Amino acid sequence: MTRASSQIPSAIAYLISIVLDKGLSIVTIPLVAAYLSPTEYGRLDVAVSLVEFVGLLLTFGLADTFVRFARADGAASVDGVEASHLLGAGLLLAVVAVCLVQAATPTLASALAIQVDIQALRMALAGAAIGAMVEMPLVWLRLRQRSDLFLAFIAGRSALQLVLTIVVLRAGWGADGLLFANGLAVVLFASCLAICQLLSTGIRFSLVTFRRIGVYGIPLVGAALSMFALGSCSRWFMSGRLPDADIAAFGLAFKVALIVPLFLQPFALWWNPQRIAALSEPGGIDRSIRAWGLGFAILTLAATGVALGGPVLIHLALPASYAPAAAYVPLVIIICFMNELNTLCNVGAYARSTGLSVLSVNAIGAGAGLCGYLLLTPAHGVTGVIAAMIIGHCVRFLLYIAIGYKLAPIPYPTAASILSLMVAVMVVWSAPASTDVALRIAWSFVALVSVAVTLFRLRLVRIPDKLPTLWPRKWTHASQR
Repeated sequence: MTRASSQIPSAIAYLISIVLDKGLSIVTIPLVAAYLSPTEYGRLDVAVSLVEFVGLLLTFGLADTFVRFARADGAASVDGVEASHLLGAGLLLAVVAVCLVQAATPTLASALAIQVDIQALRMALAGAAIGAMVEMPLVWLRLRQRSDLFLAFIAGRSALQLVLTIVVLRAGWGADGLLFANGLAVVLFASCLAICQLLSTGIRFSLVTFRRIGVYGIPLVGAALSMFALGSCSRWFMSGRLPDADIAAFGLAFKVALIVPLFLQPFALWWNPQRIAALSEPGGIDRSIRAWGLGFAILTLAATGVALGGPVLIHLALPASYAPAAAYVPLVIIICFMNELNTLCNVGAYARSTGLSVLSVNAIGAGAGLCGYLLLTPAHGVTGVIAAMIIGHCVRFLLYIAIGYKLAPIPYPTAASILSLMVAVMVVWSAPASTDVALRIAWSFVALVSVAVTLFRLRLVRIPDKLPTLWPRKWTHASQR
């Protein structure tokens, strides 16, 4: 009981951190849209996709390597010496990465037809190039159970980014100012975190550490880049081929759709660390089925709610010039839904001794998505891009089910999940226009209740066995029939 009570503040701190970190981009949607035209927003979205790519590529998998090797085998405490070696490697790689990125910025901007100020793009890419110096010290804090400092740094970063966003937009500096300000914020934040870890662990250099990064970290970068291909990379195929306003509508719809996985984060924090171990426990398969059903129910309800409420949010909170984004919200939510569904079903791939199966699945799915971009975007525009992304995630889903069954023979409730999805699609498809706000809200309430009842009636969500101790047994039995 003492241990459990001591962990509650940490769990709350990490949950608040996720809300602050992931929710900031959602909160600032109306603010940014109020000051940027759809054309300027579309240009910004393409530039941000490049920044994201550089950030993924030049992290070198340092944070994951840190988790793997900062704790000696069998040791209960964190190895500060190994942490200092990784810090030294990270700083050297960050310096090299910044120099390479600054030299390549004009070429990258030209290749992707990015129409923003080159100096603003340089600053944003500089921040992306040293992203590992943000993630690695944050991991260090989590390994040392310093949830208080972790929350303080995340809250400070979110506050700084919000203040800079408001100042930049009110000053009229537009997309260029946002890129420059966010890059500057990352540089300052990375410097503070690096100094914090430096004071804690010191700094050392070792060739062994660089070999570990090459063997362990770099393959994980490949898996992350595969997922990038089914996400922000889509902007590269739209840039120069579609109007900037169309890119803006797609990007804005995607930001709204990202509310869906945010609802699933608490479940992921609870279940993901224990889902592999559950496979080998007595009754673990049944427990996995129950957990999967709960996660699927949360995901389905979140997707239904955002599909119904997202267009209303766009209608009420954004300028009329962004109205076309509302039509894309339900379609883009399918992308987010499939991506999170893959996470619910990929335990068999992650239960292996290496990460090659995960890398292979993501790479094949990314290849299917890239082929879809090339074939569908010229003829179908934004809807072609959305279709390509859905195809890529569907390929991943089938592969995860196929290769994961041997280690995770979980009999997923396929028929029940398909029926519940049919109900969810039906209520979204039949919804009143988002411009009729009162009727849409009333419909949404009834629709969500209908989907929730369906999920319970199909037993995708089952009442835990402990509940009979809280109320009469006959109530529980009746509700499980």
